[in-house]
Amino acid sequence: MLKRLSKLVLICLGAGIISSARAEEKNPWFNHNFSYEKVDKALENYDFNYKFYDINIEASDFYPGELIKIEIKEKSSVDLEEIILEFDNKKYPIGRLDKNSLISFIPLDLEIKPSNYSIKLKTKVFGKIKTEEYGIDVEKKEFIVQNIKLPKEKLRKSYPSQKDLERIEREKKEKAIAFSKITGKKWEGNFIEPLLEEYAKYGWAYGARRFYSGQERSRHKGLDYPVPLGTEVRATNSGKVVLAEELFFEGNTIIVDHGFSIFSLYLHLKDIYVKSEEKVEKGQIIGTVGASGRATGPHLHYETRVNGISVNPRSLKIID
Repeated sequence: MLKRLSKLVLICLGAGIISSARAEEKNPWFNHNFSYEKVDKALENYDFNYKFYDINIEASDFYPGELIKIEIKEKSSVDLEEIILEFDNKKYPIGRLDKNSLISFIPLDLEIKPSNYSIKLKTKVFGKIKTEEYGIDVEKKEFIVQNIKLPKEKLRKSYPSQKDLERIEREKKEKAIAFSKITGKKWEGNFIEPLLEEYAKYGWAYGARRFYSGQERSRHKGLDYPVPLGTEVRATNSGKVVLAEELFFEGNTIIVDHGFSIFSLYLHLKDIYVKSEEKVEKGQIIGTVGASGRATGPHLHYETRVNGISVNPRSLKIID
């Protein structure tokens, strides 16, 4: 059954498979002494139209670059053997928050084409698979265009030498390793701004198409905060530092893992106050604003990645 959904409604989205954490608990279905003939008889009369779960899905908008949160609440003592959430032929991990709650996050890539998309939720109970299908409309959004002229001392960052390219490739692998880590929930409550309120309002330019010296580069995947050099930068939520070092393009960089494939990135820093593998608390000062890397002047580039996709950092307001 296909259901068409609009903004801010309940939907099913995402993908991934999770086996029930309660399968090892005492349950007659897993009792080796239980009569399979009785099981078959019971299944003949079982109502598979019954929903074993409630779903709540929240999103600010269905625009490219936005994030969608899916929460699943199991409401029966019967184990869901599998739950599969699919979107646009891709599968995303599902995490368990507690005994009865599951969660998944689906990022809408900046390059996703505005169109109608089909979303499927598959559940398996007693070996029987049930599929529910939904539809969402990803809407078109216009992003700004920026023409950036780098100062003379930064031109090398746009025209890297062979030695630079080798370094860039090494750093690319380092970042891939950092983002590949899938861990449990580390965040606590809502995500905050990386700067104090007086500066937070200056964050802008997410999704911008950027041209450096007339050449178009990749889309701008974070928020830029043009604030004074040395302004304190704080962790936007609790987590664990997975990278804290100077990179070719990004300059002094910190990456924090918040769990369930949610990462925050802080680029172009002047100072770094934390080390890799260090735990940080929400609001902790982790560095200061700088102009390192390919930056035209002092500012913080703040980025968030979910399941490998960069999303508008302010779309994380749906997480609590």
